Amino acid sequence: MGNTSLGVLILLLWKILLCCGQAPAPVLNIEPNWSTFYTGESVTFRCDMNEGKDNDWEYQIRNVQQVLYSSDKTFILEHLYTGHSGEYQCCGGRRESHSIKCSNTVLITVLGKI
Repeated sequence: MGNTSLGVLILLLWKILLCCGQAPAPVLNIEPNWSTFYTGESVTFRCDMNEGKDNDWEYQIRNVQQVLYSSDKTFILEHLYTGHSGEYQCCGGRRESHSIKCSNTVLITVLGKI
């Protein structure tokens, strides 16, 4: 009977680890933290993989039209124009295992100056 209880406890702990033991998903933040910009302004994308060290990863910032590459977790997009409007996402490739994880998407809108 004691072995059965121990087996059930081990199974329960294993399920908890499978469920909740994973690292949180990557997160893409922007600075300044708003969604509307004007032509000529800049935006900084910051990708947090929430796992391992920053230099364990190779980073990409993507939008629908192109991949903006950055080997660092931070990418600055300067001299915005209306064509930069759209959804952006960061993806990271782990250097040692080649696994890839992608973040949430962030929508920015770039308006022409009035």
